[in-house]
Amino acid sequence: MVEKKSYVLVGAGNRGISSFGKPIVEEYNETAELIGLMDVSPGRMKAANKMMDIELPTYTDFDKMMSELNPDSIIVCSVDSTHAEYVIKGFELGKRVYSEKPLCITAKQCREILNAKNDNSAEGYVTHNMRYGPTCTEIKRLLDSGKVGKILSIDFIETLDRNHGADYYRRWHKHKENSGGLLIHKASHHFDVINWFADSKPDSLSAMGGTLFYGSNGEKRGERCSNCEHADSCDFFNDFKDHKTAQSLYFETESDNGYVRDGCVFDPSITTEDQASVLYSYENGVRATYSLIAYASYEGMVINIEGTKGRIEYKSSKNTNWAARVKSDEEEKDYFGGTSTGSSLMYFEHEKPPEKLVTPEPKREGGHGGSDPALRDDFFLKPWDSEKNNHMASIEDAIQAVLVGVAANDSIAQNGKTIKVQDLLKDDYLDASGY
Repeated sequence: MVEKKSYVLVGAGNRGISSFGKPIVEEYNETAELIGLMDVSPGRMKAANKMMDIELPTYTDFDKMMSELNPDSIIVCSVDSTHAEYVIKGFELGKRVYSEKPLCITAKQCREILNAKNDNSAEGYVTHNMRYGPTCTEIKRLLDSGKVGKILSIDFIETLDRNHGADYYRRWHKHKENSGGLLIHKASHHFDVINWFADSKPDSLSAMGGTLFYGSNGEKRGERCSNCEHADSCDFFNDFKDHKTAQSLYFETESDNGYVRDGCVFDPSITTEDQASVLYSYENGVRATYSLIAYASYEGMVINIEGTKGRIEYKSSKNTNWAARVKSDEEEKDYFGGTSTGSSLMYFEHEKPPEKLVTPEPKREGGHGGSDPALRDDFFLKPWDSEKNNHMASIEDAIQAVLVGVAANDSIAQNGKTIKVQDLLKDDYLDASGY
């Protein structure tokens, strides 16, 4: 019999409620109990309770919630820049902490989290769900089996199209002081899985990037989509009026804290890059390249892994109509991650015919190609003292993913200067990015 654990959720936005709140209430109620919500917006928590068909106590004060409810665990899904505060407080209280990615956004926060975890012998995990995807799981199995021989290089290309990519520039993610930019908020998933494949720590890094498409690059702009004079002629106009979830969580709660969900993608104050290229090496000698574009003509991903024996290639493309609000709530089967329109997984060996590899079917249906429910099973279904598998990203794993993003941001801020990634864990390291 699995001992039932109690949880509080910090951050009552769509990700927190859809990926953790509702599933705990509806699917994991025999092993997990959600007992409280904390958010800066009382209205958003009221809407979240209604979405989950429950009446949980709500708090705008974290310390008060912890004192009154004393949960076994904390789930952190707030704005990225605030994750560290709640993770550290959770560790200091001796709680198990689950954090949405990224774990944090600066080198200083990485050091503080690591110190708090070690000082309190605490336990925590981060929702790097890409490890749970069938394709990445299969690639990891093949690499560990020696399929390509010794890994020499890994190339990762992420192309976010003008539906999905643009949506980051309407929200709080568009300012790096909130999100660390896409090299942390978005790419921490990718850096984590590259680290996982390479089975080593990142060593030396150089990066270039900029805001080439959004921000001040647009010819016409307004304050927000809902009152924009260019609504009829702008390719990036996004109409949320029929999107019930967005209306209840964000639009109807704007007076609480002033958060605008449909900001203009051509806002000149945008600081998050929409293009970046990262070149780095690992302590075991593996070389990696990473490319991110947030204004691509189509959405897709490419992963190439070359070894002494052979090469694995993965290519995929996705339909992102969900991000453009083309479909209603009821029609969106997979809000997070879109619907795959095609993918291939191949193996190549010199002077031999290509081999088409078979990707196993997802164990569960759900967000991000079934990886979200697989992750939740590990987090909320299994006994806490059960043996951990290598899909569960530890705090140390998550810190290494963030460090790549921070180092890339710092390199970009210094015109491509080479950064020693592990130096970011030294107490005297100062982030150069300025946020």
